[in-house]
Amino acid sequence: MITHISAPCLLIGMPSMLDGNFIKTVLLLAEHNSEGAIGFILNRPSTVPLKSMLSLIDRDVPSAIPAWYGGPVDTGTAIILHSRKPATNDTDVGQGVYLSTSGRVLDSLLDESAASLDEIAAGAAPSHNSLNPYRFLVGYAGWSKGQLDDEIRSGAWALQPMDRVLVFNTPWAEMWTTVTTRMGLVRTASNAIMPLVSTSAYLN
Repeated sequence: MITHISAPCLLIGMPSMLDGNFIKTVLLLAEHNSEGAIGFILNRPSTVPLKSMLSLIDRDVPSAIPAWYGGPVDTGTAIILHSRKPATNDTDVGQGVYLSTSGRVLDSLLDESAASLDEIAAGAAPSHNSLNPYRFLVGYAGWSKGQLDDEIRSGAWALQPMDRVLVFNTPWAEMWTTVTTRMGLVRTASNAIMPLVSTSAYLN
């Protein structure tokens, strides 16, 4: 657990979270400064497949490649989160993680994803070297000056260190449970989540 906001890090939606956009979410906090913050939800597939979003490009996009819901702001825009070799104008988030609008990175996303699907179709076990080396994120989460700090103090969010294994090697449906278990949250007999230690005061 970390006690101050320093991007990049992870934001974990706590059981007290009331905003339906962020219930049981794991976010990558990409930027935090005196003007506000920007992050991306990591564990929510988009209801619209990537193939539909890229219908105008001259490429065959397999229907099984997902797009991801990055957050409720500007859902008509998209960006690629990845852990591969960056393109020239990619944004270095830190710790080997990049944000990109590069056509080359999009091509790599499609090529690697298609190759993985072909291997699985041929009977190979899914590779766990990097389950999601790319995420095509639609929209983002944004906070105004001081807003995220207030939400953390209220107990809506917990801060966790950036974890590439969690981000890129953990199936999306297991991410929230994996990190909250690591944090010391357990299920009671009534199936509610309760903390073993305080998780509400993360800021000095």
